[in-house]
Amino acid sequence: MDFWWPVTMNVIFREERVKESDEVKDGVIVDYGFDGNIVGFEVLDATKHVCQPNAVTYERKKELV
Repeated sequence: MDFWWPVTMNVIFREERVKESDEVKDGVIVDYGFDGNIVGFEVLDATKHVCQPNAVTYERKKELV
């Protein structure tokens, strides 16, 4: 039996106080620091948007030289 519950996914790029947040799309909120740069973002009801809500994949792209 599959269970579903609403989960907010938070991605934090750097530890800094948030000055303001903007909802850029329905359910997608971007947090900005006092320097105006992105601190992180949130996806509300994230389980509706992913295939495997219990898995996390991280990939770092090679830097272009």
